[in-house]
Amino acid sequence: AEAFEAEEPAWLTWEAFEAACKKLNFGPTIGFETLFSLLATHEKIPKGEDADAEAEAQEEAQAVDEVQKVFSKRSLLSVFQYCTAKRRGKIAACQAFITRAFPNFTAAFKRLFDFSGEEEREAELTLPRIEWPTAIVRAYRGRVWMQRLFNSLGDDRGRLCVDPAEAEKKGSWLYFFPTLVGQAAPVDYKTVTEPAAVVTAQVARWHHGQAFVDLRRLSSVSDPRGESKGPSLDFCAYLTQVGSMPSGINDTGDLPAMPFGGCMTFIKGTISFDRPFERLCPRNILPLPQVGELPLLPPRPKPKPPPTVVEELEFEAKKIVGKLSVDFARLCHDKGLEEDQIVGVKGDVAEYKLLGKRGLQEHAFLNWLKEDGETWQALSAELRPAIVRMIRSEAPDGPSCGLDGNESDARYSSMRDMVLEHLFKALNEDIRSYKKRRDTAIWRSSVEGAGTDLVNTEEDPGFVKPDRVLEQQEKHRDKELRRLAFEYEALGDYQQVVRLYSQLLELPSNKQNSEVWLRYARFWMRWGQKQPEALDALRHAVSFRPEEEGPTLQEAAFIAFLLQNHTLPCSLEGAELTPTERFEAACSILENYADKHPGEQMPLYLLFVVYAHEAYAIEVESSFGEGPPPDPSEIAAVQRLQAKATKYLELARAGPSAFAGTLCEVTFPELEALSLKERLSRGEATQPLETLPPVPEAWNSDKFPVFTRKEDVHRDPKSSDKEALSVIDMMLSFGTSSYVPFLLTAASEVYGFLSPDSTASERCRLQLVKAHMLSENWDLAIGQLEDLFETVTDRIPVAHALLGECHYRKALLFGDRSSQTFAASLAAFSNALLFFDDLDDRMTTAKARLTSKASAKVPGEKKARGGDLTLHLRVASIYYRIAEESGFQDEEAMRKTIEHYKRSLEVTGTAEAWHNAGICHYRLACNLPRGLDGSEAMHRRQGLLRDALRFFTEANLLNRNRPQVNAWLVICSVELGMVNIAKQTFRQVLRCASDLDCKTAIELAEVLLNFSNEAIAATGERVVLVEDGRYVSEALAIGELAVSAGGGEKASSVVAAAETLREELRARSQGPTPAAVVAGSASSTKNEEGAPLIAVA
Repeated sequence: AEAFEAEEPAWLTWEAFEAACKKLNFGPTIGFETLFSLLATHEKIPKGEDADAEAEAQEEAQAVDEVQKVFSKRSLLSVFQYCTAKRRGKIAACQAFITRAFPNFTAAFKRLFDFSGEEEREAELTLPRIEWPTAIVRAYRGRVWMQRLFNSLGDDRGRLCVDPAEAEKKGSWLYFFPTLVGQAAPVDYKTVTEPAAVVTAQVARWHHGQAFVDLRRLSSVSDPRGESKGPSLDFCAYLTQVGSMPSGINDTGDLPAMPFGGCMTFIKGTISFDRPFERLCPRNILPLPQVGELPLLPPRPKPKPPPTVVEELEFEAKKIVGKLSVDFARLCHDKGLEEDQIVGVKGDVAEYKLLGKRGLQEHAFLNWLKEDGETWQALSAELRPAIVRMIRSEAPDGPSCGLDGNESDARYSSMRDMVLEHLFKALNEDIRSYKKRRDTAIWRSSVEGAGTDLVNTEEDPGFVKPDRVLEQQEKHRDKELRRLAFEYEALGDYQQVVRLYSQLLELPSNKQNSEVWLRYARFWMRWGQKQPEALDALRHAVSFRPEEEGPTLQEAAFIAFLLQNHTLPCSLEGAELTPTERFEAACSILENYADKHPGEQMPLYLLFVVYAHEAYAIEVESSFGEGPPPDPSEIAAVQRLQAKATKYLELARAGPSAFAGTLCEVTFPELEALSLKERLSRGEATQPLETLPPVPEAWNSDKFPVFTRKEDVHRDPKSSDKEALSVIDMMLSFGTSSYVPFLLTAASEVYGFLSPDSTASERCRLQLVKAHMLSENWDLAIGQLEDLFETVTDRIPVAHALLGECHYRKALLFGDRSSQTFAASLAAFSNALLFFDDLDDRMTTAKARLTSKASAKVPGEKKARGGDLTLHLRVASIYYRIAEESGFQDEEAMRKTIEHYKRSLEVTGTAEAWHNAGICHYRLACNLPRGLDGSEAMHRRQGLLRDALRFFTEANLLNRNRPQVNAWLVICSVELGMVNIAKQTFRQVLRCASDLDCKTAIELAEVLLNFSNEAIAATGERVVLVEDGRYVSEALAIGELAVSAGGGEKASSVVAAAETLREELRARSQGPTPAAVVAGSASSTKNEEGAPLIAVA
């Protein structure tokens, strides 16, 4: 229909239409192109126009005919015929519609194109009509119906949530059916019992019709009745008979063939709305407030500024250096100053020659350039413009040229020095860059992930792609920093986590990586609910995205949750937003996201949370129901917020179907129900089963089953609450735990956010426990878990793990940190590990049964143990405390400590596990007697020390900046007599000495001191392991660091002993010394001149 609706349709005459319709009866190659061509070229000029226009139309018609003739001669004719043949189904349908709906072509033309308003009014006055007894029918249309209306119209106020092809008709279908007197619904005429009404019912069923109403004008028509009224549309819809008719209704032929088409029956009416159309919610979105000098969501960082004149000069200098390299190679080639170079370990000769290493005299290249005047002049001409621009910018008051004989001539020297400074800088940068590339090629095997993808094998197998290697190094560094941040956070060293994140965010690939900044914000909320720092990190994350894109769902939700949590501040810049501004900003962020992403459920759930939480906060603050009656304005505000919260909750639950669909579908539920009844009464269809047949007895489960079913033990939430539960999981992942109790209790009671079955499920109760843990309400979380075990079941491994964590963190915060305070935590962790051990055994058994060689055990095969990393680390740390309290004499505790650290390493390698496992092996070695007497105890001690050294080495590979690991490496190296390794590692300890704890520093100093005094050496250790003065200076240095760090009397005594031993050894080497001098040397650390005896660098 749209193809015929031209701006001036008067040219489309009946003759042209009839000719086009008759063409439909011709061969298969006649398609819509031919139809439209005929309609466009025949009798285009209305009668009465001048001759010039008529001649122009004839020329245009001849041009169209010529184009068609040329087209038919080409090879594309077969393609045209194929396409038109594919459309035969549509052509036949069009022809069937015309012949069925209209008595002849004339009626069809008048109906479709040429029916004027005058004839319409005349028909209303002279022809029969039916008037409904109720002239006006009012109905409420909600959000879903308005969404479908806007989708049908293609109106942007509905955000265009459907494919334009679905709303191609831009209208709706009406269903017209007559009913018998006293009945409101259509009936099957064969079921009518009264003989006189059977014929009437048959005629009524034959006159079921449908009509299409074009609704496009609703988008543009303004109602003249006033601005407060909505749009109005006068429609005139022509009826056609519905296609669904019962069999045998007109076998006698008494009923008219075209009940509506022959007499051109139409329905006329008006569709009007009581208010103007508005944009569907969310609408009227408020702008975001300012935080300091920037908006809440800051703009993207400014792009890198253009290069300065100095940078341009340096860049030109680098280009000239490259060209000079080519000229140098040409000089060496011309003079034969080339020689082969050997690469690789097998003496392979490289493809490229070594140039100018021998035989080239000093200044030979410079003299050669001067002799070749063209090269010299070209290089000078290229560099001159950059020098001129820099001089004009950096020295605008300098002399322009020539000598003036005054003090301004002296400025030439400073200008020359400035130019040379930047030229040398550019040259040195190139030298460093290519040196780095050469070093990369030499040491490429040490790069993690280095392989064939880093080598340019097509050009030179010995040449490594530097950019590729640097990229791999950066990825490895990123992975390492993320792992260390996770490890330190598990250990509770949050200050170190902050330092690691600062290094992580300084990597080039992470400076504008929103994902890393989001993870950083989550860390701030997990560590003590530091809301201002988290919001600042989120603002950085959002600023890296384009303004038209906006924040992601997680970023928008996180910012909204932080703003809505009024119990904590949200600004680092001092200017705090008011609670109302924070609430409006939270709504604005989420509404902007929902406006850009219509159809998504999650932002609608989040909007519900914000509005419902704000209403709840006002109620709590005003103490509704207690004391004096609240202010009516507050009551009205709460009711508005609750209404909006309910609306967004219902929209979220409706799902994507609330935003999809149009009014264009030809769906008549009444007609479908009537057709089903008619087919059933005639035996043409079978009655669908209303109730399922009974289940056979053999299919029923046993009354007393052997195994308990999962649903009998555990309580699962309802599947309909899946999206709502994911909202709570999102809050817990962000660390915004204050909303969780509200959603699980008040919101579920007032709004039905969650069903009662879901709130009583294990998942919701564990979510509440996690919220209490994030808020550090350990006693409340412990009570919730114990109640869960009593009322539901204790077969929940996650609950046991959470219970152990609650007891563990509570003991760290409030206990004396003895092993007894961790007894409850150890019991809960052990119960949790029982589930994983049982799962490991069952999985191993199942795999063995499925394997053909299950009975054959592979020698040396290692069984992989399961479990959670944190569980094993926690259990190992508790057993370590038990062993430490016993002076590391409790071998059972030591064994369990090592076992759990090893099991954690089977899950994933951590520096903490390797480090503590090494300490345990060292302590076991210390329990054995010292000495190199060849006994079994000696060999066992040496083996334990070597194992400890290996563990500390693994820990050092995972964390090179932790001084405790290096300190223990020094201790083991000293015990094993590795002097050089011990002293080299000691230097690494001093580099990070500020992070070394006093306890480790004192123990290191004692070991160094013991192995520096042969007087206390055991059998066979003298010279091999112990030598006088070997580590005295190191012991004194680390002892003084322990004293400065607050090591107390023990650290001071170690320093005093080291000074005494040094003075004794010095006196021993210089001869006898008075006892008074030796005794007095232990109380001072300075020589006679007052200078320190040892410098710590």
